[in-house]
Amino acid sequence: MGTSLADALHDVELESGRTYRCRVKELWVELRVLGPVIEPAATLIPEADVRLDAWTELPASPGGFVVSAHRGPPDLPDVPDIPPEGDNT
Repeated sequence: MGTSLADALHDVELESGRTYRCRVKELWVELRVLGPVIEPAATLIPEADVRLDAWTELPASPGGFVVSAHRGPPDLPDVPDIPPEGDNT
C-alpha cells in the first residue's frame, strides 16, 4: 500500500515561503510551501453584522421624461455655417 504525500510530509520541517526540489524515481519534484492553514471560521463575518432584510422600497422619481427609439439610419448632424476664407467677421 502506498503512502500519501501528506503522510510522507507530515514529519518534515517545512518553512513558509520556501520551495523545495528533489528527485524521485527519475523525476524532479517541486514543493512550494504557501503558508499556514487559515481555519474557515476565522474568516467568517460576525453574525451581528449580517443583514437579512436587504430589500428596500425606493421612492418614485419626482420627474422624468420618456425617450423613444426608432430603428433606421441615424439622423445626420446639422451642417455648420463656415464663412468664406476671405471673410474675417
